[in-house]
Amino acid sequence: MRIALNLLKYLIGFVVLMLLVGFLLPSGYSAQRTMTINAPAEKSFRW
Repeated sequence: MRIALNLLKYLIGFVVLMLLVGFLLPSGYSAQRTMTINAPAEKSFRW
């Protein structure tokens, strides 16, 4: 029983820690990707 209580305490502590970390993270994010093509535009974009 003592092991189960200790495990429960650590589990609750871990969940609380994850919640605190979640509140510290930014609410939004963005990602951008760029690529440089060493060719003229006519070769890259066939209109």
